[in-house]
Amino acid sequence: MRKTIVFFGLLAVLSLTAAAQKSEVAVVAGAKFTPSGTSPTGQTNVSSAFAFEVSYAAQLVSAKVADLELEVPLLAIPTSQINSSNLFTAKSYSSLYLMPGLRGRLATDSAFSPWAAAGFGFVRFGPSSSNLGGGPSAATASTKAAFNFGGGVDLRPAKAPVAFRGEIRWLYTGVPSLAVPNLSMHNNVLVGGGIVLRF
Repeated sequence: MRKTIVFFGLLAVLSLTAAAQKSEVAVVAGAKFTPSGTSPTGQTNVSSAFAFEVSYAAQLVSAKVADLELEVPLLAIPTSQINSSNLFTAKSYSSLYLMPGLRGRLATDSAFSPWAAAGFGFVRFGPSSSNLGGGPSAATASTKAAFNFGGGVDLRPAKAPVAFRGEIRWLYTGVPSLAVPNLSMHNNVLVGGGIVLRF
């Protein structure tokens, strides 16, 4: 707990330091893909799901060809449907990610600006109250550590305050509680596109 408080305290200090620099707010929509999980009771398959992201970023260091930025992405996946031979498995689950981190960007002020980012935080999983067999689910809401690594590109028309973004992120998390014993399911991939407002 103490490490978590120190981490987010440091994040707040960095945010204040970056406040006078260039900032941006981005809105991205797309899809989240989850490879099948394995357990002693068989495979647990998760459908692709709609994903929504809102993020804030601020410039920390600016160079001629590259910038270092603080990034705070908030990702929401309202519903991921589950298919499993284990009828005690939760029918679906929601997930909410907060993973602040750093982003490196090339050619910040050009029309074509690629970037790569990595961050660490947590995800909140919320399983459905019913299972695949139609009865009440024994799954419980849980908060797990989460790491993300990804990249993308921003396309900005000349002199426009708004850019268009395409991105892909790999999300690695703790296992959600879905009432499946010894489930191994850690990886998710987010693919999306949206708009960015810089100020």
